[in-house]
Amino acid sequence: MEPNYRRIYHRLKRRYPVILDMVDTPGVLQSYDDIPRLFAEFCRIAHMNQKQVIGDHYKRLLFVATVTRMGDPHYFDDESPIRKGMATAIGDVLGCHQTVISHALRTVKNYLAIYPQFQQELDYFYAQLTKE
Repeated sequence: MEPNYRRIYHRLKRRYPVILDMVDTPGVLQSYDDIPRLFAEFCRIAHMNQKQVIGDHYKRLLFVATVTRMGDPHYFDDESPIRKGMATAIGDVLGCHQTVISHALRTVKNYLAIYPQFQQELDYFYAQLTKE
């Protein structure tokens, strides 16, 4: 039986949070306080205003996915939970509860597995927001 390294990694992360900085790849997002600025930039790139992005389910999913990828690059690769406070920070910007963000992230994982166009758009917005 082959060992499940992903499970071992997450168990070590919980037991020894001190080594997390040595093992975990940091994201581009320095602070959750940058999320409102990123949202304004996302709206500019998408050629929409903030109310239009909040009202458009697909664009809202793209924003949530882009910011999550900026904050935690490996979130979509495995079944690890979102980093503490990130769902709340994104929810504050979009005007919704953190549970809505968690459901949106689950939907994004499905979209990434099913729709290659979604992955391409996510890559485009990620590249535009990290270009600065």
